[in-house]
Amino acid sequence: MLETVTISIGECGNNIGAQFWRNCCTQSDLSVSGHSLHPQVPPPSNLFEEQVSSRFVPRAILLDSDPGTLANIRNSDLGFLFPPSACISGSYGAGNSFGNGCYDPDLLELIQEPLQNQIRIHAEKCDQTPNFNLFHSLGGILVQSRTSASV
Repeated sequence: MLETVTISIGECGNNIGAQFWRNCCTQSDLSVSGHSLHPQVPPPSNLFEEQVSSRFVPRAILLDSDPGTLANIRNSDLGFLFPPSACISGSYGAGNSFGNGCYDPDLLELIQEPLQNQIRIHAEKCDQTPNFNLFHSLGGILVQSRTSASV
């Protein structure tokens, strides 16, 4: 079976990803803490990885430059679903600017290596070459429209 690794990037991607995992838990009869509500029916192994304690964790990486977004997820009902290693954040936000988040060399240096390590770890645990889901937004910049008065 082809496993799927899900990567959520930025506030938008992480909010979409949180709802995605909430729905996956519901459809797979898992509690939001990763325990099976019906142990005789295993959840889909392409999305979840079984841990030693009969707990299922998503094959997911949550990435954001702002630690507050990931803290909101960790403090929500989904907080116990993701291991701490799945959450990678910078030390400051990008100010809702795609350019700041994508091209800031200090931020890239801080996030790049942990992200690559987590992708490698997830891929090595898979039996076959994994699929990747990517949740993100391609915006983040407030655009103001101007209206000109005709004279």
